[in-house]
Amino acid sequence: AALSILSQDSVTDCLVPEDVILEVVQEFVAVNRIRGLTGRKRSQNQGSPDGDGNVTTKRQMVKYDRQRAFEAVTADWMSPRPIFDDKQFERVFRIKRSMVDDILAHLVNHDAFWLQTIDAVGNMSIHPHVKFLTALKLICYGVSFSAFQDYFQMGESTAALCVSHLARGIVECPEIADTFLRTPTKSDARRICKLHKEGKEKVATIGLEAVADYNLWIWHRSFGFPGTLNDLNIWERSPLFQSMQDGSHSEIDFDFELDGQTFSKLYYLVDGIYPWLTRFLATISDPHSKIASFFATQQEAFRKDVERAFGVLKTKFLCLKIPIRLHHEDDIFYIVYACIALHNMMVQYRVEEEGQTESDTFYAVSHLEDEMCVDCNEDTNEKDEEEDESGNYDMTNPVDMQAKYKMVQKRWKELYNIANAKKLQTAAMNQLYKDRFGIEAMAGSENMPDDFNPLAV
Repeated sequence: AALSILSQDSVTDCLVPEDVILEVVQEFVAVNRIRGLTGRKRSQNQGSPDGDGNVTTKRQMVKYDRQRAFEAVTADWMSPRPIFDDKQFERVFRIKRSMVDDILAHLVNHDAFWLQTIDAVGNMSIHPHVKFLTALKLICYGVSFSAFQDYFQMGESTAALCVSHLARGIVECPEIADTFLRTPTKSDARRICKLHKEGKEKVATIGLEAVADYNLWIWHRSFGFPGTLNDLNIWERSPLFQSMQDGSHSEIDFDFELDGQTFSKLYYLVDGIYPWLTRFLATISDPHSKIASFFATQQEAFRKDVERAFGVLKTKFLCLKIPIRLHHEDDIFYIVYACIALHNMMVQYRVEEEGQTESDTFYAVSHLEDEMCVDCNEDTNEKDEEEDESGNYDMTNPVDMQAKYKMVQKRWKELYNIANAKKLQTAAMNQLYKDRFGIEAMAGSENMPDDFNPLAV
């Protein structure tokens, strides 16, 4: 601005004295009423009034003690003889103490953020244990990023960075994601069936679709649906529905018997809002017989497993229950999937501690490799037939276009076969009643239940 004023006086081609420039600048500031440029001296603490009487202060930089945070974390949680035991650690951080070093070992190989290095001034960076426990505690409690800065001795931006790297690292690290975020294999499906045989808000939300088993292991998850959608709208956009249409879901199917009948398509327990599909086993809304009433009670009881899974997930990680403190959709996605992976890790530890049968092979991919090879050998002929029917189509070729259209139409009719869906429901109903009351009780199973009230229907 000063040079433009001087150029109007045609003096820019000569050397301008310093006092002239200062006089022009002061005059320009006074005319345009610019505050804070003249008459102010920087103050280190209290500040001083400027020309208009405004007191300005310099932002003080907090010097965090990284060594103190490391010593506190080590003494309280991570030493060989910590102050707080394993039970208290699990209560605070929602995972086992032994899982910390295992997860960090995978994260270090995937992300250099978790390495302890020397910064530009020669000081050691924040210890990985401090970073990890800070991020984990923020995820568990869903509080502000500055909530634990006095204990972990790090700023708000650094804490947010720790949360982001932890969530992304868990989801993107193949050693973790391939185990705890995997889709079920045929061996998994067989064990799930054996396991079960034996034993709307007023705020903006994002929907999560999940499939869980009796042990609360989450096998399928799909996140990112607007909270305004109901279950049926989410299902129509679900990757699980897409897998049923494109045939990829049939890779885990196997033959099983219900009430003396053989079925080849695995099914899911759902409520009444879902359509009649051959892979859905819905309840009976108004049962008029003893067998129907018993089936409805059992189906609704087993269906609560997924509700329990959601409840446990939100209770462990409060960041999923309260308003999220992140703004980017990608960050929220990684947080949710990281919580599911940590939840599945704890399910594996709990099942192994309870000593359930085949717990060591049920949730570990490394132990399933041999059985997966056996499944591949058993289903070679089936896969060859499927490849012949659903191979790669050249959409520029009219013959391939017609073949693909027929294949899609065939799968759609098989999926939306109401007769087969009711056949499955009837077989499951009879099987449950026989297992509980015996074959002899089937004679009076069509009678009205003892507590049946026709006025309440």
